[in-house]
Amino acid sequence: MDSGDSQTPPLTDNPPTCEPGMSLGNRYRLVALVSRGDFTEIWRAKDRVLGRAVAAKILLPEHVTNPAVKQLFRVEALAAARLTHPNIIAVFDTGEHRGAPFIVMEYLAAGNLRRLVDEGPLPWARAAQMGAEICAALGHAHSAGIIHQDLRPENVLFTEAGHPKVSDFGIASAAMAARPSAASARRARDAYTSPERSIDLKPDMRADVYSVGALLYECVVGKTPTEAAQAQSDGSASPTKIPPPSSLVADLPRALDGAIMKALAIDPAERFPTARALGRALEELSPSAQADAVTSAKARRAAPRLRARAPATEPGATAGPRIPPQAPPSEAEPAGAASPRARPVPEHRPESFLRSEGRWLLPTLLIVVVAAAIVLAIPSVRDRLEEFVPITGNGDRGTEPVAVADTSAYDPPPGDGAENDDTVALAFDADSGTAWSTSSYATEAFGNLKPGVGIYFDLGEPRELEGIRVSSTAGGWEGSIRHSDNGRSWSEPGESETARANHTFETEGSHRYWMVWITSLVRTPDQGTAQHPFAVAIEQIEPLGPS
Repeated sequence: MDSGDSQTPPLTDNPPTCEPGMSLGNRYRLVALVSRGDFTEIWRAKDRVLGRAVAAKILLPEHVTNPAVKQLFRVEALAAARLTHPNIIAVFDTGEHRGAPFIVMEYLAAGNLRRLVDEGPLPWARAAQMGAEICAALGHAHSAGIIHQDLRPENVLFTEAGHPKVSDFGIASAAMAARPSAASARRARDAYTSPERSIDLKPDMRADVYSVGALLYECVVGKTPTEAAQAQSDGSASPTKIPPPSSLVADLPRALDGAIMKALAIDPAERFPTARALGRALEELSPSAQADAVTSAKARRAAPRLRARAPATEPGATAGPRIPPQAPPSEAEPAGAASPRARPVPEHRPESFLRSEGRWLLPTLLIVVVAAAIVLAIPSVRDRLEEFVPITGNGDRGTEPVAVADTSAYDPPPGDGAENDDTVALAFDADSGTAWSTSSYATEAFGNLKPGVGIYFDLGEPRELEGIRVSSTAGGWEGSIRHSDNGRSWSEPGESETARANHTFETEGSHRYWMVWITSLVRTPDQGTAQHPFAVAIEQIEPLGPS
């Protein structure tokens, strides 16, 4: 029989530890203790309303009397409840039980990363894939203004399918406010904490990047960076240099070795600027991404070199050149028959207005038509005309806006993996006064450094779109649409279009991820420098679904 709140003794200055059978909020019955940390306990519990297993994280009694810790716990828990991402533990409920705040989350029975790494090093491919998914979770949290600050193996749990989910976003700040007093516990936490935290500098998202680097290091080496440095320096308490993972692990890809060491840079400015940038570098190491790269490279070598390609019929497929159909010769006309245009004009045809005045009227009309075509062909003039007479692509009739779950920029190799990631949200904030911009380059073709850059959004699930409406501060750039079902392997770009300042790209199919792929830049007001004047500034991206 479930025990109600009336049967639970009130908490005092030294309240008892929770026990099986206790009820939280008259809804969650504690079943079994899962783990006990520095300042919380995690219990497996049963949601009596929905009849499902959940995890309940409860502040330990010794911290209940600390108002600062309790307040941080509540604020961060409510913030974590806003985070919805496949690689973040879902927060279902928060509350307080007899003075002790608690968080109710999804329950995962497959264990955490600590249990996994204690069994030995992981295959590097699995570590890279896991790291990319962790970075996706952190990138989503960072876009919401939440920095984890306490990422370690105990806070990475796994689904039955083996996908990682990051936990403890709700109590990271509380963890920092209640540092464990035990020296061993403090050293364990510090192994994953960025160096700037040791001198009490305010952390930013690059502190989480360091923590991911430390996790990856331990996954592939079997030791934390600190342990490896101490072993190399004969047990010195203050190691000065972390040995590269490749010096300890045979056949480790150079790219993964470099990514881990860059994430572990002492100076935050030398790390990846964002978690998403590190995640993209790790995604390129996944077996599926490498296979796609080989396939695409072979297709590009085999295909004719055309500036614009037709949309691929399948993800990863390269469309061939389009050959205009040729009409077969008519079988109804005998050989040598006169063309309809060659038929004689009747001799006694009355003289018309066009015949009498055509000598001056037709040339005048021709001049007007040519002038209009030239005006409409100039993007800046065309864009100004759109303010008075809308010029549409596929119309947008019968469509409605679709909500976006997450956003990111995409800078493929040989780029550095970042393309103004921290301002991507400005292209989705429904405010035409703000904009995300590409980096600025010396030429329209990205200084001949790469084929293009992109900005993409995650719909949370596959959705069919009628089009994607893009508003930019200047028209004349070129781009197309790409899509993905996993956020890692992208379809080949479709045929490039010259985008107007207000442009709608047509779309086909049902996919979860959609990207605006920019292949040619334009001189953009208030962007770049005299040496690097080319960029694209996008004020708004709006996916359009069928109404």
